[in-house]
Amino acid sequence: MFQKENSVIFTQNLTREVGGHLLLDGVSFSLCRGDILGVVGHSGSGKSTLVRCLDFLEFPTSGCFRIDEFQYPITPPRFSRSSFAKKIAYISQNYGLFSAKTVFDNIAYPLRIHYPKMASLAVSCRVMEVLESLDMEHKKYAYPGSLSGGQKQKVAIARALVLQPSILLCDEVTSALDPKSTEDIIYRLKSLNQEMQVTQIIISHEMDVIRELCSKVLVLSSGKNIAFGDTSKVLSSFSQHRQRDFTCENLTHQ
Repeated sequence: MFQKENSVIFTQNLTREVGGHLLLDGVSFSLCRGDILGVVGHSGSGKSTLVRCLDFLEFPTSGCFRIDEFQYPITPPRFSRSSFAKKIAYISQNYGLFSAKTVFDNIAYPLRIHYPKMASLAVSCRVMEVLESLDMEHKKYAYPGSLSGGQKQKVAIARALVLQPSILLCDEVTSALDPKSTEDIIYRLKSLNQEMQVTQIIISHEMDVIRELCSKVLVLSSGKNIAFGDTSKVLSSFSQHRQRDFTCENLTHQ
């Protein structure tokens, strides 16, 4: 069933149908370790559905995929969410932070859940390591409500990184951020790739982010992948007008 044995992420004819509506329609692509894939397309093109399927939050109607050692359809041994979460991290545009927990405790939460026997000192050291890497150590006792959008996104990224995942799935992580915060997030995601070969899938409607960060691009339209390949080659096949239309309803390949 699965080809591309050297790939770390592989999808084949991935389809998801809900209420007679195709959210994904035969999506196929593969990524090697260390690739950064940008996923673009108009609203409702299937971007978030694709990432949520890869994170096992939604399930395809047909087709198959493999992400790291995990595959769908699920085969024995039984799928373990804890094992999955230690290797694949998902960051949404809504941050998903606990408002009643400090920044430190938000980031420590995955460690305490997935490694309940980890010593408190080890937890503290790991949390401070990721906070310092994002220049957020001075906010460790702050609560999410007191943070800016960029700071909240950094905390969400720190929480994802605390488990040292090999794959990062990011859904509009720079949306609504100011230019400086966006630049900081791009720098950190680049560093992860260069230092640790973290494979990443980045959903974004910001073409500057895609050009700056991504080695490959997947273009979706009405659930179908209409283009996939190296960023420069794919984007050069679209006019500037069409690139601006990646958030429009009538995206067509020209």
